[in-house]
Amino acid sequence: MFQAMQIYTQVVDTGSFKNAADALQLHRPAITKAIQHLEKTLEVRLLNRTTRKISMTAEGERFYEQCSKILGDVASTLATFSHDAESPKGKLRLDLPVTLAKEVIIPALPAFRARYPDIELVVGCGDQAVDMINEGIDCVVRLGELSDSSSIARRIGAVPMLTCASPAYLAREGMPTQLSDLNRHLAVNYFSGPTRKIMDWQFCIDGETVLIRLKSGIQVNDSEAFLACGLAGLGLVHGSDIPCRSEACPRRRHVSQHQC
Repeated sequence: MFQAMQIYTQVVDTGSFKNAADALQLHRPAITKAIQHLEKTLEVRLLNRTTRKISMTAEGERFYEQCSKILGDVASTLATFSHDAESPKGKLRLDLPVTLAKEVIIPALPAFRARYPDIELVVGCGDQAVDMINEGIDCVVRLGELSDSSSIARRIGAVPMLTCASPAYLAREGMPTQLSDLNRHLAVNYFSGPTRKIMDWQFCIDGETVLIRLKSGIQVNDSEAFLACGLAGLGLVHGSDIPCRSEACPRRRHVSQHQC
């Protein structure tokens, strides 16, 4: 409820759902869902919406005044403990994708430790979905779109996707030169979660996102096994360019790269 109050006041203050989403660094559907949930919980309409603008109802104005007071009181209370925020301490439990951890995040941790010496990092590495609450994880980093809308996510960067294969595979099957050529190739497909859902391949063509799924030469659910299968010539690989461009993958040939 507290976050919903923050979202509501931000929508009113900024004048639109889009501006509120940008200010709070949330996806716009999360803003819409929060307002709808508030209205359903309170059993009143808070906002009048048109294609051009939003305005508060009478109930919305009263709720806004109360929210502003509560949020102000909370901010004032937290400010009295601001000296603690200047030197954060304690355990920070993270769960990171294996290749992203090895190639990007862990090499950057010495600088983090130098800045926050009183924080003890507990880092888990894996490529599968985790239960943050039951497993006691503070922060999870993952590649791709957020599938669980109940989680709060923030985009921290973009990773280009690369399509590549081993020289042995391309010598045997030929080099694809356009998307339609992929239909005659086998893929090292990546699956995740208890449903074993295979991840689609995503390409950006003329500014439009195109999703395709290739026939599997093999399916895996581990990023290092995924890369090893590509190096072994078991099929085309489509994934983050971080491991594919690293020195750990010298025996690959670049097929294509697309990013929207």
